[in-house]
Amino acid sequence: MSCEPAEAGGILGAYIEIQYDSREIHSTVNSTEQTFVFSLFIDEDEQTPSAPHASIFGLNDDVAFLEYVYGILPDGRFLPNSSGTEVLLVLSDVRINQVGPKEWRCVAQYKFDSNTGQGGSRPDNPQQGVDFALEYVKMHFTIGGDVTNITKSDSGVAVLASDSNLPGVPSNTRAIGASENGVEGYNAPAGFRLQITGYYFPWAVDLNFADTLSQLIWGPKHEGTYNDDVFLGRPAGTLSLLSATGGGSVVDIIPITYEFDFKPNITDQSDGLFPDLTMLGQEILEYRFEKVFDDGDSKKIIQRPSVRIVHKVKTASDYSLLNLPVVS
Repeated sequence: MSCEPAEAGGILGAYIEIQYDSREIHSTVNSTEQTFVFSLFIDEDEQTPSAPHASIFGLNDDVAFLEYVYGILPDGRFLPNSSGTEVLLVLSDVRINQVGPKEWRCVAQYKFDSNTGQGGSRPDNPQQGVDFALEYVKMHFTIGGDVTNITKSDSGVAVLASDSNLPGVPSNTRAIGASENGVEGYNAPAGFRLQITGYYFPWAVDLNFADTLSQLIWGPKHEGTYNDDVFLGRPAGTLSLLSATGGGSVVDIIPITYEFDFKPNITDQSDGLFPDLTMLGQEILEYRFEKVFDDGDSKKIIQRPSVRIVHKVKTASDYSLLNLPVVS
């Protein structure tokens, strides 16, 4: 049991840590918690602030004790986790209740939790910027929920109705949803959204870092970006950073969640009458159609894919600037 005089926020007081009740530790694979229990005293001669609503609540001594608690409790403390690594527990919960005229009981909880990004591990050289984030990430993904319009098939098998007036089927049936007015196409299920949450040390997240994130999302032409090298174990050209969401206090680990669009690259894929197709996943594939007379069996005007265009819209960017741990 310890008793210490202290002055916080202009209030002279003392605290006694309750031995055997205090310093309880709860440790799991992913989290470490420690609870402190104190009795708090304020000098009888000290005047507590008057309450704005004194007629209802009386003197504002609860505010005085709370300010006193905030003045004496540190923002965080280091403890080893279950694997022996020192982790930073941050102040996560404070409860006080009155037990005497000038005595209050305080229960303060410090916590590290890798699942929520609360707290963090001790860096080797934090001020040199060697460590930006914890050595783990949280991953979520959404597959589907989007569509892509397909205008051309790899092949098509056509048959005539028994009462058709056509002399035969068109010689080219690769246009999907073709009519005299154009090619409607087919909306195929698509979409692979990858959400990665990194946990950053407070000194790594500032306005300059926020500017870097905005540049990696927008690109120099405000048309988006893609990874210029292997990132998250995925080849260059396959990932596009869509958004970044995060925030936190200056004493806490700051989680930032990134959302990426993932599309695999295409290499030497057979494409009918066109040369084999090679393109980045984040490039855009388009086919242009023309109306031609089918001099085969159908003897009619048909829509035929005549030009293939691979559009490069997004800009290659260095996603290592996100300072995420290596993930495969």
